Order: sequence, then C-alpha cells, then structure tokens
Amino acid sequence: MRVDEVVLRLGALLMTLLLALSMAGCYPMMILKELFKEQEWSDNYAGYPGTECSEPRLIDGDVNTPVGVSRQIIISFPKKFTIYRIILRNINVEDFIVYTSLGENEWKEIAKVKGNRKVTVDLRVYTHTDKLMFRLGETWEDKIIPGRLSRDAIFVHPSIQLGVPKIAEIEIYGFKEKEKREEELIF
Repeated sequence: MRVDEVVLRLGALLMTLLLALSMAGCYPMMILKELFKEQEWSDNYAGYPGTECSEPRLIDGDVNTPVGVSRQIIISFPKKFTIYRIILRNINVEDFIVYTSLGENEWKEIAKVKGNRKVTVDLRVYTHTDKLMFRLGETWEDKIIPGRLSRDAIFVHPSIQLGVPKIAEIEIYGFKEKEKREEELIF
C-alpha cells in the first residue's frame, strides 16, 4: 500500500468518525467534556489540622519570612494524601531531593532538583503518603575558599563554606475531590 492511499484511508476514517459523532447528538461531546474536565487544586495539605513539620514555620502560611533550616525537613500528615504538586517559596537552595515515605524508615525519591535559580519552585509529582522528606544540598550562598599550598602538599583542594538553606513556605496540594451529585433522570 502506498503512502497516499494510507493518508486517504485515514482521512476517510476520520471524516466518518466525526460524522458519526455529530449525528449522535450532544451526548458523546458531553462525555468527552466530562472526561477531560480541568482539575482544581485542593486546599494546602500542609495547613491541614494535625500536620507536623520538623521546621514548623515552613507550614505556617507566612511566605514573607524565609527561615534558616536544617538540611533535612520532614513533614508528617495525620492521614495519607495523594499529592500531585509541591511548591517551595522564597528559597535559596540550588539542589534538593524530595522523598516519599513507604513505611517505617523507608523512603523513595519522587523529585530531584539541580542548579535551581528560581525563588519559587513548583514541582509536579505523584505520591500517596503520610510523610514527605526534603534533603537540601547546595545554596546560593555557598562559598568556595581557595586552598593553601604547603611544601608537603602535592594537590591543593579548595574547601566549601556552606551557606544556610532558607525556605519561607512549603505548600502541598492534591486534586479537589469531586462533589457527588444526584443525577437527574430525563424521561
């Protein structure tokens, strides 16, 4: 079969499909519209009652105060949530990894950021968990200190003076649950 014959057959098939959908009325279009409806983000799970954080000021809702934090942050939820989005606001961190809890002392990496230069980082992830862990690496304030040469040294290694990681707020979202509505019967 030649390429032009394949194109003609596919075009004819597409036209037939569109004609069938248009003749069937609005019902198929309503189904498609419902299937591909835009999702809305849930409320911030970090603000959910009972949520705990190793750095409590990171989930207090105030994005204007960057907090000097340790290099490991754990957020625990009172129940398991399905998480699709994580936002870190007002950060100075270049490299970090986000982990999800699989159980007691068992973690799985779900996001890794290297070379970040944005003040706000918006991550799209997927996990169903009751704990998240953030491991923070380099910051924008890290400094390389030149090494010193001595008579005994063959190589000179510079050292790194680590800056303090700062984050103002961590927000965590899933999708809003659909409201269950009674279907109207049309006779």
